[in-house]
Amino acid sequence: MPMNSFFSKDTDRCIDIHCHILPEIDDGSHSLNESIDMLREAKANGITDIIATPHVRSRSFDFEYAEERYNLLKPYAEDFDIGLHLGFEVNCEALVEFEFKDFDKMCIRGSDSFLLEFRNFSLPLNWQMIIKKIQSEGLQVIIAHPERYDFIQRSLDIADGLVDMGCRLQCDSFVFDLNRFDKSRKAAYRLIDRGLVSWIASDSHAPNHFDGYKEVYDDLKVDLLRNSIDFY
Repeated sequence: MPMNSFFSKDTDRCIDIHCHILPEIDDGSHSLNESIDMLREAKANGITDIIATPHVRSRSFDFEYAEERYNLLKPYAEDFDIGLHLGFEVNCEALVEFEFKDFDKMCIRGSDSFLLEFRNFSLPLNWQMIIKKIQSEGLQVIIAHPERYDFIQRSLDIADGLVDMGCRLQCDSFVFDLNRFDKSRKAAYRLIDRGLVSWIASDSHAPNHFDGYKEVYDDLKVDLLRNSIDFY
C-alpha cells in the first residue's frame, strides 16, 4: 500500500529521492550544521520527505556508519516536519565488488526501490545483465541523473532501452538552471519531452543546491508519468 508518492495528483507530499544530506559520509554535507541548513532549504522549497542517498562506490562502504549518521540527523528532520528515509546511490562498479549480493543493504530502506548510477563516460558492456540481476531480487531500478551521462547525451536510444527494461529515470533539478547550451540541460529536456523521466530530484550536496527546486517542481510535475514510490 503506497504511503507516499512524488508528484502524485492525490497527495501534497513531495519526496526528494536523491540527496547527499547525511553529514560527514561522502562528498555531500560536511557537518551536522550543514545538514540542518540543507533541511531548512529543503523545507523552503516545498520538500516534505527526503531520501538520504550516500554514495556506495566500493565494498569498503560502511553501512553501519551510514545508519549512525542517519539516526543522528533524523530528529532534526522531524523538527522541520520532514520525513527522512535512508537509501543509497549505488555505482554499478560497486555491485561487481559485492559479487551481486547484499541488495537488501543497498536499496531504499522500507521499499523495493534501488538507486543505480553509472560512470559518466562509460556504460559497462554488461549493463543489461546488471539491471536484470537487480530486478531478479524483486527491486525497482531507478537510474540516477541519466542526463549527465555522455552515452545518453549522444543517444537517447539507450534511455529508451533502460525504460523498456522497466527502469525509471531520475533527473537532477539543478541542470535546468544551467546554460541553455549545456549538454546535461539539453539532454534532460529531451528525456522529458520523450516521456522517459519519472522524477526530478535535488541531488543536493550543499544547502544552495536546493535553489530553484520548487520552480522546477511546479513547472514539470505534470509531465512526470511514473511517479510513485512505495514504503512498506
